[in-house]
Amino acid sequence: MKNLWIKGLSGFALAFVAQAALAVPVVITSTATTGPKIVAPSQAVITPNSLIFGMFNVTRTSGRLLTTVTAEGGATASIGYVTISISGLTHYRTLSFNAPVTSLTYESSDQIIQGQTLQGSIKITSEQSPSQIFIRGGELTIKDMRIDHNTKTVYATVIGANGVGTRQNVPFWTYTAATGHTTFPGGNIQTTLNPVRLTNDGLNAWVQSLGLTLDGRNAMTSVNNSTTGFGNIAITVNTTVTPPEDPACKAP
Repeated sequence: MKNLWIKGLSGFALAFVAQAALAVPVVITSTATTGPKIVAPSQAVITPNSLIFGMFNVTRTSGRLLTTVTAEGGATASIGYVTISISGLTHYRTLSFNAPVTSLTYESSDQIIQGQTLQGSIKITSEQSPSQIFIRGGELTIKDMRIDHNTKTVYATVIGANGVGTRQNVPFWTYTAATGHTTFPGGNIQTTLNPVRLTNDGLNAWVQSLGLTLDGRNAMTSVNNSTTGFGNIAITVNTTVTPPEDPACKAP
């Protein structure tokens, strides 16, 4: 009886190992020359809370803007401005970044999406000015963004002024929930991460790189901890992978 129990246990263990071995990450890229591929338009749209950049004054002084926000390396930015009638100062009203999705990873056994990598960078430059009550000036670049759905974290390379330097694989943002497609049976997916918040590492890099004052840090922390947080990320991925046919759709 003991030998039978051991043999049965061994068989179960082997079956478990065999099943686990089938669960492997599958990666689809936009640069694949054969097989499945990510095709355009596939993008992550990062939309910050309007209060995040509302503290930056972008009024033109001496022929240039006090604050500039640009997207580089394949990413693009959509920007809207508003001028305050009382002060005459110009601030950001709407702002979003569009970063192409270069890869998608999912689990082979259950098709749960594990992550995406993004192309391009976001660069923020701001100068010190009497009208910049929250900012002493600095520069911050966010690049090599990688979304990890297992930890609900967006990692990035951060390049910052004011002694920050270059820091790789920084856990920059975290998100609370993913809505829409969280599995990938094939075809196209749309997923929204919301709310997105700066991590402690992300907040510290933001504050130091851009030279936020104590009041600036407090304001940034308050917005980051609000119900809407830093903002949200909307992900769209289109692929050449054909989804399985739904048996319910087959003709009798």
